[in-house]
Amino acid sequence: MGQSQIVTIRRFPHDADEQARRDFGRRLLESLDATGIAPGQEFVIGHPEVLDPRASELGPFARRSRASRNASLENYPRAGSQRERVLLAIARAGQRGYTRDELAERLELPDSTVDARVSELKRGGFLRDTDLARATRAGGRAQVLAITRKSEVMLNPEAAALW
Repeated sequence: MGQSQIVTIRRFPHDADEQARRDFGRRLLESLDATGIAPGQEFVIGHPEVLDPRASELGPFARRSRASRNASLENYPRAGSQRERVLLAIARAGQRGYTRDELAERLELPDSTVDARVSELKRGGFLRDTDLARATRAGGRAQVLAITRKSEVMLNPEAAALW
């Protein structure tokens, strides 16, 4: 895979007419051609909210909760590196994956921090839930997480420019 490029294209509204839909398709194909993506070649589309899992960004917080807002602001400088640690741990686990509980224990992060970073990575398309579940430290069951194809492409050495 070559050097990464970011292309911005606006999706048509749900009530768009046929001409607007055709124009969108044409612009999308022109963008793919301009970035060197050949017909039949696989590519990754990222949501603008999470294009780089390492980027520090203000995490979500409860609007009416001063404590939640302050916690988000306090953690802001570390969010990107925490997100990267979570993603890399799950990637290194391979087919086995990790539960949120296992991640918190392995990475020595609070459960709430792991929950926030996993939610962000799932929203960005980097992680997914599997059909597997394992026991937690508290005796419950937790779903196992795995990386997505998008993460595989980004973590591939040939795609180093993307990561």
